[in-house]
Amino acid sequence: MALIFGITESLKSLKSELDYNGIHRFNSVKQIKEFLSNYNSEKLAILKNESDKLDGEYSNISLNLKRLIKERDEIINSETNR
Repeated sequence: MALIFGITESLKSLKSELDYNGIHRFNSVKQIKEFLSNYNSEKLAILKNESDKLDGEYSNISLNLKRLIKERDEIINSETNR
């Protein structure tokens, strides 16, 4: 009985500590164990997702910059010809 009580208290403490630190995704020890076993793959998935977002943002900014440079050159040429 004392062993179960101690485990229960430890689990409550762990849950409380996670909640205190803003981590609300775990509702059971099983979920925590699954997270620990999948940590590296989750980390790599997050990094890939963020990298893909940055690549997309870079492409959009690059295209916009090229368009603005072209518009600037056209304005300069237009003013020069005038």
